[in-house]
Amino acid sequence: MPHFLLGHAERKRHFTIFLCGFFFLLIALAHLASRTGCFTADGEAMSHITVKHTLNPSEEQIEEAVEVFAANMFDDPATKAFCGGDMSLMHPFTRAGIRAGILAGEFYAATDESTGRLVGYALCLPPGQVLLSTPEQRALGFDDFFAKLPKDVQEFWGTVGKRFGDFLADTLGPTGRIDSWYMNHIFVLPEWQGQGIATSVIAQVREKAVKNGDTVALSATNPYNVPIYQALGFDLKGEMMVTSAWGDYPIYAFSLDATAV
Repeated sequence: MPHFLLGHAERKRHFTIFLCGFFFLLIALAHLASRTGCFTADGEAMSHITVKHTLNPSEEQIEEAVEVFAANMFDDPATKAFCGGDMSLMHPFTRAGIRAGILAGEFYAATDESTGRLVGYALCLPPGQVLLSTPEQRALGFDDFFAKLPKDVQEFWGTVGKRFGDFLADTLGPTGRIDSWYMNHIFVLPEWQGQGIATSVIAQVREKAVKNGDTVALSATNPYNVPIYQALGFDLKGEMMVTSAWGDYPIYAFSLDATAV
C-alpha cells in the first residue's frame, strides 16, 4: 500500500506510486462509447481501422496518442486537478505517462489504414507491473513534470493517491491491482468513437488473461461509461468521490473475470 509523503527525499517515490493510481482511473475519462464491435479479437478490422499491440511505437505515434488524450481530456476535472489547473502541463504529463506505460506494459494502436493516422490508443500493464513505479519509468518525463507543480498540488496528489490506493484494495482486493491486467488508458478521437475500438482492445487483452486465469481491471471517472463497461462484461466493484478546487468527480472500479466470458 502507498504511504504519505513524509519528507523531500521521499517525494519522487511517493507521488510516483500515486501517479499509478491516477492513471488507473484515467482509462475511461474519454467519452469513448464503444457500443458496437466491428473488429475481430485478433485485431483484424472489418473497416479501414486496425487495432494492434505495437511493440515499439514511433515518436509520431506517441505524439498522436498525446493529442488523442488531449482531445478527450482537456476539460476533464481530474486532468485539471492533477495539473493544478495549469493546462500547459497536460501534454508533458500525458507524454510521461504514455512513455512509462510503453516501457512497463503494452501499447495498442488504433490506426486508420487509409491515412496512417492514429485514431485511438490503449495502455495496459500486465500482472506484476505498476505504472511509474521505477526510476527508469519516472525518468521518461514524470519527474520533470512533477517538479513544476506547486506544493499544494503535489500534496493533492498524495491525498487522493492514498484514498485511491485504499479504494482499489477494498474493491479489487489487497493485491487485485498488481495481479490483474490493468488497463490504464483507452482513448479514441471523438469522431471515431462507437466503432468498436475499445471492444477490440479488451478482447485482445482478455485473450492473454485467459491463458493464466487472470483478471482484467480498470477504473473510470465518467458515469456515462459505467453501463458501457458493464455491457462489455466488467463488474462494477465500487465507487468513490474526489473533491478538488477544479471540480469534483467520481471514480469507479471494474474487474472482469477473463475465464468467465
